[in-house]
Amino acid sequence: MEVVIEKRLQDNELYRDNFESAKKNNSKKLEKLNTPVEKIRQPVRNTVQTQSQDHVEMYKANAEVYTNTQRSFDRTDVQSVKDKSVHSTSDDSSVYNLAIRIREKIQKDNNINLVGKMNPKEFSKDGYKILKNQIPHLQNASTVDIVAVLRKSIIYNKNDIVAITKPYGLPSHGGPGIAHSVGDFVNDIIPNNTLYPVHRLDKETTGVMILAKSIGMAELLTEHFVYKHDVVKKYLVITKNIPEIEMGQIDIPILEGTVDGRARMALRPYNTPELHAVTEKRSPGQTAVTRYKVLSKGSHCALLECMPLTGKKHQVRVHLAFGLNCPILGDHKYAHLHKMAPMRLHPDILEMLKISQSGVRHLAMHLHARSIMIPNFSNGQAVFVSAPLPPHFVRNLNDLKLKLPPHT
Repeated sequence: MEVVIEKRLQDNELYRDNFESAKKNNSKKLEKLNTPVEKIRQPVRNTVQTQSQDHVEMYKANAEVYTNTQRSFDRTDVQSVKDKSVHSTSDDSSVYNLAIRIREKIQKDNNINLVGKMNPKEFSKDGYKILKNQIPHLQNASTVDIVAVLRKSIIYNKNDIVAITKPYGLPSHGGPGIAHSVGDFVNDIIPNNTLYPVHRLDKETTGVMILAKSIGMAELLTEHFVYKHDVVKKYLVITKNIPEIEMGQIDIPILEGTVDGRARMALRPYNTPELHAVTEKRSPGQTAVTRYKVLSKGSHCALLECMPLTGKKHQVRVHLAFGLNCPILGDHKYAHLHKMAPMRLHPDILEMLKISQSGVRHLAMHLHARSIMIPNFSNGQAVFVSAPLPPHFVRNLNDLKLKLPPHT
């Protein structure tokens, strides 16, 4: 019995100790519960306000980037994408301007230039103008950027016919060593439409390029371009030298040959009876006819309007270079008769362009498809499309003191 009583007493003491400990802890909890509500809510409210303010600032920054980026893509003038003109805020520390600087550095490191700069500010240590950035460099650009450039270049979109101003340096179709071409983006230029090219322009030629929205329209346009030969195409060119006859027609067949181991078109005069003995084994040239007219004359240079009546490869280039001894400014492929080398320019031209002879190798070709007219096409009406001159053409035209007549 004594043992049982002693065990119960020990249990009671343990229970009492636990009770006191529990009572002490409960008193602390009760003290917290008796704390005014405002004292508890205040730190919580401050934390919520801090987090909310951080989210607001983040939202504002993101909204600024989205808004400014959207504005830059909504602009219809490609020339607006210049050094700092795309910056819509003066705060150089903004997220948007930081993104622009990063983008410009990437483009510079990869030799990317989406549009030719109207007035390049780059000069060599000798004071000569560097011409590399006068023209676009699209071969290393992203497909997204090229699609954006092509969409902004649309100048006609009616009756299943689309016309673009083809950028300099972008080929019409793909081939060996070509990273991008207009043909690579026929499914992207106009969303939910597949376009069909109906004629081609050289890689270094700018201006009007016609595409069709349907196979039927492509076949109809091809009939006009290839079979009827009734499409009126006008080109504007700046030439080295001035034609002796200011207006005329070059009717000399051409055929592909080789110079320095590279393919190049050449003149192939008609095989007349007098020349039959010496030309019997030579391949006859393909008929090529080009009309031309001098629009403006400068110092050892001229502005010409050319209208090819046939559509042979490099027709205008070879006719002017070897038929008139007036190669197109910057056309180094046809600058010399027996070799391929950079064009040599008269000192007057070098001075007006502010370039050195060694820098001429960077001079772009000045051949622009100004307009295309398809007669009797839609309900007896003609389709006429005209493309503005590219920046490098305009700049050098002005520097050479050549004048473009109105309505040309």
